[in-house]
Amino acid sequence: MRRIILLIALAFSPAANAQALHPINATLATGGIAAAQAELAGKTDPGSLFLQGGLAFLRGVERSMQTRWTYGATMQGTDIPVLRLPIAPNPAPLAFEPALVSRIFADMDADMDLARGFLEQIPQGADFGATINITDIWFDVNADGQRQAGEAMANIASAALDRRLNETSAPVVVRFDYADARWLAAYTHLLSGLSDMVAAFDPTAAIAQMIEVRAEFAALGTNPMNMGAMMIGGDFDNWLDYFTMLYQALRQQPDPTNTRAAHAHFLSMISENRAFWAALAAESDNMGEWIPNKNQVSALGLVLPADAGQAWQAVLFDLEAMLTGDKLVPFWRLGPGAGLNIRKLFMDPPPVDIVGFLQGFALLPYMEQGPLIDAASWRAFDRMVQGDGLMFAAFLN
Repeated sequence: MRRIILLIALAFSPAANAQALHPINATLATGGIAAAQAELAGKTDPGSLFLQGGLAFLRGVERSMQTRWTYGATMQGTDIPVLRLPIAPNPAPLAFEPALVSRIFADMDADMDLARGFLEQIPQGADFGATINITDIWFDVNADGQRQAGEAMANIASAALDRRLNETSAPVVVRFDYADARWLAAYTHLLSGLSDMVAAFDPTAAIAQMIEVRAEFAALGTNPMNMGAMMIGGDFDNWLDYFTMLYQALRQQPDPTNTRAAHAHFLSMISENRAFWAALAAESDNMGEWIPNKNQVSALGLVLPADAGQAWQAVLFDLEAMLTGDKLVPFWRLGPGAGLNIRKLFMDPPPVDIVGFLQGFALLPYMEQGPLIDAASWRAFDRMVQGDGLMFAAFLN
């Protein structure tokens, strides 16, 4: 998520073209995402359906930041998507609640469902264009209804990567079309899959335990000469507590209903991504492209190698084979003809036992003989994009 917003923000250098903006752009710029949603409510033309899907997606991101701001959950140093986006500190937050993380992802899942509901109503191959100045997009982090300094999508992206970007940079105008609807649908499945995995390993009890333990430490008196903080840094205590909460959540028995739902979302993500590339290849225009085909120019200034789509689909083919169990994941104790069946892990998930996973005994029920997946397709893609594979993977989905 952070890299997606970064790539949008990095596009601020190109000049805007002469395309007419969709009427909703003015509302989006001044009133924000929720106001734009209200203005589009009930409209069923393909362009409006796409915009409603996109706004529901953005609203999910915005709501996650608003919830964190309300409870003072800055979560600095967290690498979990959605939670990693930087927010300003709240001077008067509500008391932190152990169920907060689970609630954030439950709300995110609901917003992704809403977004897909709009996108699924768009007729296959519909010819439409919805033109938006994406530099007008902002997140109402403190939920006051007013655009404040630092709430522009550009600022949040720049702060996330310690990169300074100008909030008043030149407009970047993108004409979203049917291919982009499939791209967006793929991303909704990705975030829904992530939400289901959080629900499967519900961290509420682990967070509650850590809050209680920290309170007991404080009551006994913390050590000002903490050697860990002195040797590793002042955030060592927070890092160790965060790791402990994560470990405690993962070592409980996950809910298979949620892991199976996540598995289905990840497969749907791949299916929608294939539909995106097929629709993109069929485009003959060259107007404010979000992601371009080999004959187009990106409005974001994004340059893709001519064969990037084919190379990325090869990566997705291997990912799909891993998720379906057609290819196995190598394990260090096994030879070239055996490995881990990832599908079985999703269908009948075990608690995460670090020792058992490393040694292998906890994974024996998921090991079998068969063809192994390798990293050849990924290495080829990474070479093609000159070592920026992770960034392009986040954007291409």
